[in-house]
Amino acid sequence: MMVFPTTIQQAAARPGIIRAGGTDLLDLARRAGISGPVVDLRDVSGQRNIQATEDGGLRIGGLVTLASLADDPQVAAMYPAVSLAAASIAGPGIRAVATVGGNLLQEVRCWYSRNPHFDCLRSGGRACWARMGDNLYHVAFDREICAAPSPSTLALAFVAHDALLETHDAALHPISGLHKVFDRQKRTQAGRPVLAAVILPAPSEGQLSSYLRVSARPLADWPLVELALRMDLAGGLVREARLVLGAVSQSPLRIPAAERALVGWAPGSFPPQEIERAIRDSARPLPMTSYKVDLAAAAVRDGIMAALENPP
Repeated sequence: MMVFPTTIQQAAARPGIIRAGGTDLLDLARRAGISGPVVDLRDVSGQRNIQATEDGGLRIGGLVTLASLADDPQVAAMYPAVSLAAASIAGPGIRAVATVGGNLLQEVRCWYSRNPHFDCLRSGGRACWARMGDNLYHVAFDREICAAPSPSTLALAFVAHDALLETHDAALHPISGLHKVFDRQKRTQAGRPVLAAVILPAPSEGQLSSYLRVSARPLADWPLVELALRMDLAGGLVREARLVLGAVSQSPLRIPAAERALVGWAPGSFPPQEIERAIRDSARPLPMTSYKVDLAAAAVRDGIMAALENPP
């Protein structure tokens, strides 16, 4: 059964699986089947726009497509990391349909989790099969029992910019609490939160940002490692930094020691050895993922240079 609410509040009140662009849902249906009602957001109004906020930031509706986000000139000018991240996801056909909310809340891409023949932790089992099997594409900065890395590229860029999540009831939540607010076990229940928009704060004057992806193929491939970087400058020096790694941990991973190493330095004179040491000291790779630590260290060096090449 499929229902078509016309407001985000109606969608929150109906039990069932939320469908936005449907790109991830279709894949899940092919692999494991989908049971229960589907709450399709096709007819929901007011969530497909990118609008300026009163404080100089942007409100990005949850149903904005990745293509619209990547092509928006305001986003590109104010938040280069967000624009570049959106443009890097999948291919043009997927980006034309997939949504901001769908990218943030998609299921992990672990081949054990998506295989109906494996009863893993995420489906109520007692074991993480990736830890005992093939974990080549899993976490390298191990923080939780499940070894599947976070699949959302946009979450990375939004964490770098300290974004807020707006739910259907107009409540605001920090992006760091994404999976606590939208608890996986409650996503099909009536009354659960539904993402309405992402709120980006106004960028500071002189803010630099970049996004960098490392993958096995140049186009339409899942990342091995990805990086979103933001640096706020004051008086020619870095006042604040956000360095966020993706595809290496169970959620977008900030490296506080590396961020502290950037603060106080002028662009072009960063201490690469200190930053690399902070990344390597934070890593806890699985048997097959040590290579991701090397890629992360290289990505950070390249990401800093990319940010300097695209000043505001």
